[in-house]
Amino acid sequence: MTNKFIWTQAFISGVTFCFINCLMYFTIEDLERIVTLIIGEIGALITFSIILSLHNNSMDKSNVSN
Repeated sequence: MTNKFIWTQAFISGVTFCFINCLMYFTIEDLERIVTLIIGEIGALITFSIILSLHNNSMDKSNVSN
């Protein structure tokens, strides 16, 4: 298992845990908040994956130059 895979799994499980905990307190009237939360979670995942890919690209380039 690579380091990236472990960090990604940890992030996804943490996000899922927070999401489920938040859903326990929501009611039907809070649909707008749920949709906003889902959009926020997707945005966080996309941002995290972009940061990981940029970090790995810079690590690859530094390894090549060495």
